[in-house]
Amino acid sequence: MTGRWGLIQNRAARAGCGSDTTSGILSPGSRPRDPGFIVAERGRNSQRHRRILELAAKFGYISIREVEYLLGCDTMTAVHRLHYLTNKARVLTRFESQLFPTHFYCLTPHGRRAVRDLALCDEIRDFTPSKYRPMWQNHDRLLIKCFIAFRRAFGERFAGWTSELQLRREQFRGRVVDGEFFLRDGGDGGLLKCWVELELTLKSPARYRSQFK
Repeated sequence: MTGRWGLIQNRAARAGCGSDTTSGILSPGSRPRDPGFIVAERGRNSQRHRRILELAAKFGYISIREVEYLLGCDTMTAVHRLHYLTNKARVLTRFESQLFPTHFYCLTPHGRRAVRDLALCDEIRDFTPSKYRPMWQNHDRLLIKCFIAFRRAFGERFAGWTSELQLRREQFRGRVVDGEFFLRDGGDGGLLKCWVELELTLKSPARYRSQFK
């Protein structure tokens, strides 16, 4: 057997465990040596888990509200998925938000390895709970919803997202926006660059003009 599935099957064999092909994650009764080991098997929950991990990797941390919006699901479904990824797969960890919801979630080291191994995200945010700042959480979480909404609205035209941190690495001076995404522009293979600047308080027109000169 070749390809990524063959590699994962081989890892499972070396770990002495089988896989649950209905859930897309190693069955809870089979404990691999690597708790972040995720089976690349198609399935409803597997796709949900992948999307949650991608979001946590791209933005650093998430709450149950972003998971509900991402999956278009009710609260209990989001609770069950986060419980599985946190307590069974152990690819997420939760930490106190000092706000509401009371806990947020971020990748564990095993989770970051799983994201890399399965190529779930082209950028893995270097986030740990010690870097969390409550004053920025509202902005951070609304930006996550903007990303989800843009990708949902544009569908196959949506061609990727670049975070503010990555933009700062690439741009040494001038205004850096909160995010940047690309749209496939017609059938010629071109890409349209779109900036995202999320403002929670209204600024004066003069300030905007000075920032984007």
